[in-house]
Amino acid sequence: MLDTTSTATTQKRRWYQYSLRTLLIVVTLLAIPCGYVGWQARAVAHRKAMLQKIIESGGIVLPCEPISNYPPHPNFVRRWFGDVLVKGIGSGECAQPYAIKEVEDAFPEARVSAAPP
Repeated sequence: MLDTTSTATTQKRRWYQYSLRTLLIVVTLLAIPCGYVGWQARAVAHRKAMLQKIIESGGIVLPCEPISNYPPHPNFVRRWFGDVLVKGIGSGECAQPYAIKEVEDAFPEARVSAAPP
């Protein structure tokens, strides 16, 4: 006769087991916020590179004061990556129309002009 109590105690204890479906759901739910953070990081890096390029070419950048309420400040993720709001950008005399359009797309909160603001 088999003793079931002795075999139950001698078996190895198993870790929690998850199905493949659960694993895919968890990975998908983690990928969504990671993708958003990556998208915001890329946008901030693009804005920083564009500001650096404008300043090196002799343009002027006017950041917003931290006490102003308009426009609203960037979201938490963008602030975490060091994004700042810009009030005005003057790109100088050598600015091309396509470059001004690119700056306007990257800085929708700023007033962009070919002359200094």
